[in-house]
Parts: sequence; structure tokens; C-alpha cells
Amino acid sequence: MSKRFTDTNIWDQTWFLELSPEGKNIWQFLEKSSDCAGIWKIDIPEMRRKIGYKDINLANFLEEVNRDYNRLTGEPEARKRIIQIANKTKLWMTGFISFQYEKGTSGVNAGIPAIKGALNRLRNENIYEYAIKEGFVRVKGESGDAKRNENLPINNINDINSSDHISDSENYSKGCRPFTGDKDKDKDQDQEEFVFKDLNKEAGEEGNVKGEPDSAQLLFVNIWSKPNKLPEEKRLVNEYIIKYGLEAVEFAFREGVKYNKMNLAYVDAICRKKKEKAELAEYKDREKKKLHENMLLAEEQRKSGQCLTLVKDVYG
Repeated sequence: MSKRFTDTNIWDQTWFLELSPEGKNIWQFLEKSSDCAGIWKIDIPEMRRKIGYKDINLANFLEEVNRDYNRLTGEPEARKRIIQIANKTKLWMTGFISFQYEKGTSGVNAGIPAIKGALNRLRNENIYEYAIKEGFVRVKGESGDAKRNENLPINNINDINSSDHISDSENYSKGCRPFTGDKDKDKDQDQEEFVFKDLNKEAGEEGNVKGEPDSAQLLFVNIWSKPNKLPEEKRLVNEYIIKYGLEAVEFAFREGVKYNKMNLAYVDAICRKKKEKAELAEYKDREKKKLHENMLLAEEQRKSGQCLTLVKDVYG
């Protein structure tokens, strides 16, 4: 079960209280349904099914969620709490990363794998530099004295210059986790220094693992219909194949489709559980065979009279 932090004071904030009931539900839906960077691919039919509203006007929601009021004058002010990216095909909750991962006031620690994966999601969407520049995300050693996004006026939510794009040659981390369950563990590593390999290069070198060079790609394409995956994700799947076997990994991929949980954390959990069940069954089988052998041995001893040795020693 994935877990995320939530702001219990949100019900005391004016901008949230001013949202319509539909808007409040959409906001909470996005908090739970977006990926590890706060990005959600727009799918209105899915949103309708899950939150129960038949008529959802995305434009109206964006207008009201990005509206605030000046505390002194009461005049409305524009914010950028949620913006459209990727040619308006996705929504991004701009404060998601800082809220979920930031410790203290110095920004997020890009050395932690879970956080590195979230930042790489921004790179994949070509909004990393934009996020740093606007103060939506503050990274230790990069963002400087950038302002927090709550204090920024809104101009054009899709006005992201091409100069802000990140090169595809950037190193990838261990992937984008769909939850923050490891946050407490990662906090203890904030002051540590991490040395990361060039995982793009590493993934290329390890692509041909145990005679299965294309197995990971085939699973992504044929089962999940997701051909464009990160090299690191393919490398992880190939590791799962080595560890659990291709049949088990393929089963986990199909389970992900069945239960709409198409992420590698779920695949790993399914494979691990399947392996544990197999090991338990093997253990029980061994114990059953051992018991059967002991029973046969006892029967043979009874027939041969070996069990009377103690009686002979006592009574002669």
C-alpha cells in the first residue's frame, strides 16, 4: 500500500475553502493519483469514475484552484498551484515535490534515490529548469534564494522556454517511486554524500543479461503498451528476471494491468511474494518427505526387532 504525506491544515486555508465541492474532490484525487513528482496524465473519464462527478470542467477547476486573495485588500490574486504541461496533456502540482520530500528550508537532497527519481520525472517532461527558476522546486546547491511558489504571480502557465529543457544525456536514478513510504529512512541520509554511476551507460552494458537482451522491452511494450521507458527501468526489470525468472516477472506485469498498478515497485512486490510462497511450499514438501521417511524407518525397525533393544537391556 503506497503512502503519502497530507496537509491537515489545508481545511484552514482560504483558497481551499473557496473551492467548489467538485474542486476539493479533484484536488484530493490529484494528490493521491499523481506520480512521484506530482504529475498526472489527463484522463477525464478515469477521474469521473473515481470521484463520482459526471460533469467535470477542467478549465474551471484550474481557474479556481489557481486563485487566491490578498489578505490586506481582499483582491483576487493568481497562483500556479496546478499547471498544464506536455502540450496540455498532463497536470503538474507544482508544490508536490517540495511538500513530499523537502526537509528543513534548504531544499530537497538530490542525492537520495527517491528524490532523484522525482527530479528526473521533471527532466523527462522538460520542466526541470523551469521548476528551479520559478521556485517550485528547490534543490540544495542549485535553487539558491528562489521564492516559494505560493508567492508567485501567474502569467502563462504553459510559457516554458525551450532553453529550460534538459538534455536526454542526464544520468537517471533508480527510478520514480509512486509513493513516499521510504521518506523517513531517506531523511537519515540527508548529510551523506552519494556517488552515482552513469546509469545510462550501465544500462547499456547490462542490457544483454543472461541471454535476455530484449525481455524487459518486450514486457513493457507487449503487456503495458509503454515502449518509451528509461534505461534504468529496463535494467531493473532485467534484474528481476535474473532474480525471479521471466515467468514470474511476466505474471507480475499482467497482474499490474489487471489491478491498474503498472509500476515496478508493484512488480517487485508480486515477484517477491510469489517467490516466498514457492519457497514455503518447497519447505513444506521437504518436511513432508522427511516425516514420511522417518515413518518408513520406524516401521522397518519395528519389523526387524530393533525397537526391542531397550527391553532386552532392562529385562535381559
